[in-house]
Amino acid sequence: MSPEEPRKPGSPVGRALRASLQASTIGLTLVLATVIGFGIGLALDRLFHTGFANDWHVGWFTILFTLLGIIAGFREMIRTVIRLSEGEDQR
Repeated sequence: MSPEEPRKPGSPVGRALRASLQASTIGLTLVLATVIGFGIGLALDRLFHTGFANDWHVGWFTILFTLLGIIAGFREMIRTVIRLSEGEDQR
């Protein structure tokens, strides 16, 4: 086996490496989507002064966009798992 073979996309090692890299993004995607949603909501609450507490300005927009971020993160996680399982079915 040559040193270049694991880098080929069609090789078994290349497919396994690609699948493991895609699977490793699941947690990162979920966390980033939640943090981005929280940040957008917090910015909108500060902009429109709709916060419940004076320190953090957490309000309706923060709650709404955090929930939307969580939903988007789970949606992407499910799409990634489906994509990975379809790749295994084709082997």
